[in-house]
Amino acid sequence: MNKIFIVILVIVLSGCAARMNSSDQNFVNISNTHMFNLHSAVSMAEKECAKYGKQASFGKADVGVGYIKFECYK
Repeated sequence: MNKIFIVILVIVLSGCAARMNSSDQNFVNISNTHMFNLHSAVSMAEKECAKYGKQASFGKADVGVGYIKFECYK
């Protein structure tokens, strides 16, 4: 019984993860964001912008849609 609960929990929670849709040297587009995984989205954007020697800046958030666009700047 406990194993079934754990498997279901893992499946449900994995669908709640933030996902990077697209990025380039100017922006990072992350979807499936909400207040419980915002830190994860910020971390992903910072890492992606760092590839270009830049920092992530909060650019746009459509909370109802669950979408955040971070701008990369020097």
